[in-house]
Formats: sequence, C-alpha cells, structure tokens
Amino acid sequence: MKPNLNKLAFSATLMMGLATTAQAQTLLYSVNGTGGTGGGTSGVSVAPGTAPSGSSALTDLASGDTAFSFGTGPDGLAGESIVNAATGQAGSGVLAGTLGASSSLTQFTLTMWINQSTASLNNYRIFEIAPGSPATTGSGDGTSLFFGENSGGGLQYYVNNVNGNSTATDIATANTWNGAAIAANTWYFVAVTYDTVGGNSFLYSGTQSSAASLQYTYANTSGGALNLSSATSISLLDRFSGGRNFPGTVDDVNLFSGILNASQLDSLQSSELTPVPEPATLTMVGVGFSSLIAVIRRRRS
Repeated sequence: MKPNLNKLAFSATLMMGLATTAQAQTLLYSVNGTGGTGGGTSGVSVAPGTAPSGSSALTDLASGDTAFSFGTGPDGLAGESIVNAATGQAGSGVLAGTLGASSSLTQFTLTMWINQSTASLNNYRIFEIAPGSPATTGSGDGTSLFFGENSGGGLQYYVNNVNGNSTATDIATANTWNGAAIAANTWYFVAVTYDTVGGNSFLYSGTQSSAASLQYTYANTSGGALNLSSATSISLLDRFSGGRNFPGTVDDVNLFSGILNASQLDSLQSSELTPVPEPATLTMVGVGFSSLIAVIRRRRS
C-alpha cells in the first residue's frame, strides 16, 4: 500500500522551519493500518510509519485473538485503520511494541482519529506509553503517557502518573467528544497538546465535516516532561494488562515533539481526510492544498 504522501508533505513542512515554539515540531512516531498484516486467527502486526531507531512493530499480545483487523479510514481508503471489534472488557487482546529512545519532551502533541462502534461509555484504553522494553503488564499501564475514556464519557489524559489512574484533574468532563455525547460509528479527529513551559494542556476535537476546535483545558501539567530518553513500550486499543479493550477503530496515530497550533492541526486533519494522490499530481498537493480544503469546508459549514 502506498504511503500517505499528504502526511509526509505535512511533516516535511514542520521540519523545514514552520515551528515557532521552544521545542521543534517533529513527527516522532506514527502508526496506522498501512503496513499492517494478518487478521482473524492469524493475529495482527502493524509496522509504524515513523518511529525512533529501536522501535518495533505493534503485535497482538494475545496470540490468535480474532478481535483485530484492518478497516476503512476516515479518508475512505480500505486498510488504513486498525479495528478492535471487542464490545466488552473481557479478554487480553492488545497491540503493543517497543518505542525506541528519543528524548525528553517538555512539549508534545498527540493526534489520532477515533471511531467507536458503540455509544456506550466505559473505561476504554486507547493509547499508552510505559517505561521498559517490554513494559511490565499491570504495573506499567500508562505510567508515562495515558490516553483513554472514563465511564462518564470524559477523555482521560495524563503524563508520568502513578499507574495511570490517580490524577482526577486530568479527566475531561463528560461529552468532550467534539462538544457533544459520542455518536457510534462516527470518526472523530482528536488532538491533545501538552506544554510544561507554558503550563497548558488542551484537548481539540473535530469530525470529518468540521474542523477541530478547543473542547477542554486540562488543569494539570505537573507530571513534567515525557521521558522518552530510554527505550519504552507503546500499546494501542487497550492497556498493557488487557481487559479495557477500546471497541472501535483508530487511524493516523501521531506523536509530535512541540506544540501544533490550531492552524497546523487544521492542516493535518485535512491532509488525513484527503485520498493519496498519484505521483504526477503530488506537486499540487501538500499543506497549502490541505489548508484550502479546510477553508472551503469551514465556509460550507
């Protein structure tokens, strides 16, 4: 499957000097269905599109689990998204792998597309980073970086937290999914920025037809810098110890150093909704084109 050239163009623009914050905006890690193999009883393996040296593919810790497969992404292309068909919290299926050493981040941005197959709310885990390679299941859950959902529909998010579950100030209020209660089978673009320098952490969200906007301000950045200076582990669609399966689909999971502003998030969101162009048309495609799409979309909304 072809790489998403729009995303590559966006990343290249960031690295060419678009950054204005204290920490350069660089795409450190990305994963989606592209490059994935397997499904059903054969298990699933997903190769990161961008990853620090020493990283590994995400593989199913529960060998032979039938929950994982690949589906259509928010851009309408088959095989782009990673599907977890689990509808409850039973089982231990989780995609996990090693995240190679990078650096200590005082500022970063996490973005992804999320599509939950049910409107029911529960303590679903979506994305975690923990120390160790591999992380110790259970005690390692979400201790470095945690992103998930609580039973009230708030999006939980915290950094360097003890066992990923004790900082209530980092649990967003209910209905933080684009300013309303979550709708089943709906793609949401979600971004969280974390800035210990400015002391702010923000949640942005949008849909396939609406640009991302600020939904919530988290009150706590006291966890300090996200330490990726030594090898850590990453899990997707569940916690390392299992039992909190996210019942749905994710796509275009990205971790950036530095803070992406609203305009940059808008460009990224638009680029991830744009089907991959043929090479002959690549020169006409990029962040500028994505921004134009965003402007048109805003005027129509």
